[in-house]
Amino acid sequence: NLIEIKKNDFQIPDEEDDDEIEEQQDGKHKDEDEDKDQNESLKEKDDDDEETIEDIQEEDQDEEKEDDEKDEESQDDLNESTDQTGWKEIELDCDPIPDDVEAFNMILLILSLTVLSYGQDYKQGKIYYNDNEIDSNGYLYLEALKKGHDADTADKSVNIRDYQAVVNGTKSTDKKFLTIPEADFISLLAGKGAEELECNTVKVYYEVDFFALLGFAAKFYEKENIAPSFTYLLANAPTKRVYKNKPAEADSSWDDIKLIFSCDNNNFNYDFVSAVLQKYGVVSAACFSNNAIPATTDKCADTINNPKPLLKGYRLAAFTGDRETFKEVLLRFGPIYTEGVIVVGWDKQDEIEQVIYASKSSSFGEYNLHKDKFEEGTYDGYFYFNPDKPKKVELWRRIWMLLQIHKNALIKLIECLKQSS
Repeated sequence: NLIEIKKNDFQIPDEEDDDEIEEQQDGKHKDEDEDKDQNESLKEKDDDDEETIEDIQEEDQDEEKEDDEKDEESQDDLNESTDQTGWKEIELDCDPIPDDVEAFNMILLILSLTVLSYGQDYKQGKIYYNDNEIDSNGYLYLEALKKGHDADTADKSVNIRDYQAVVNGTKSTDKKFLTIPEADFISLLAGKGAEELECNTVKVYYEVDFFALLGFAAKFYEKENIAPSFTYLLANAPTKRVYKNKPAEADSSWDDIKLIFSCDNNNFNYDFVSAVLQKYGVVSAACFSNNAIPATTDKCADTINNPKPLLKGYRLAAFTGDRETFKEVLLRFGPIYTEGVIVVGWDKQDEIEQVIYASKSSSFGEYNLHKDKFEEGTYDGYFYFNPDKPKKVELWRRIWMLLQIHKNALIKLIECLKQSS
């Protein structure tokens, strides 16, 4: 059994085996002495090798130390000539002392460098839109490159940071921002429901939130509280699709096709809203109700008042970005449709950032404001904007801001001019 086996492993040898054991032990000691001599020889060799390695390591460490010191000196020089915004400061030397022409040229050089370098450090987000246009005949013109693709595919893009915030002084780091004041939201006509509307196409746009999005955009950009007249947009919808810049060998598949938009027929292959908005703008439902398409749009339905187009030149645009990009878009372009709701702002309470959005409880019901945690992540969104009238940063303001960064160079230049005189 297991106990007996273990006992046999540890049994004590008899006396007659002692001589044999001693001989074996003497031989073992002899072998151990030889191994010891070999080990001492190897140890001496290892010591020599270790000394060589240590010498090499010390040399490498000295070289690395010198390189680090050089890098630190270079970084210190860079830090001294760079402000906290990352701008590299221009340095001037009075030797040789410039004459008046050289000084003037230097000023021009500084101006050109500061303007050209503006924004290079930003990884600017982009917004995308299509530039389909309606001509004076009411024809919708598409670029030939779109043949075989979705007619509403975005084919143009602009940088988000090319535009200023609509409300001066607002920024993405603000604790709270609203595209539409909460006090005004409850009275917004664009979110009052569509149960009573008789034009089915209009009800579809209300159901998918783009009716309200357009009305909210009018409030944000134009400060006008309207329920948008989608029947006015339908009255101005294109009647024919035409490809422009067709190839010389174009076959019959390139031919123009007739388009029909009505309260009971909407050709969803072609977005009429964005193209009509760009050319004609949108008017209030108080001028043309959303129950029937007007036969003429020269006068309001009461035949007394003139239509007041809003958002003329605007288009539907799209973007993809993180939470910070989302906030930058809100500041510049107002309400954003995303994931079945319309975001109108954000708020920060107890270090928790919340998104403020409008949604309806039923397909054609009224919109109400809600708050939820503003999560990190990637967002897709849609909004209305005017690509032809960007509120860009004024050139002189930009130049002034950049010259402040290079003020030391300018002071040095003035000193040089004084010395030359």
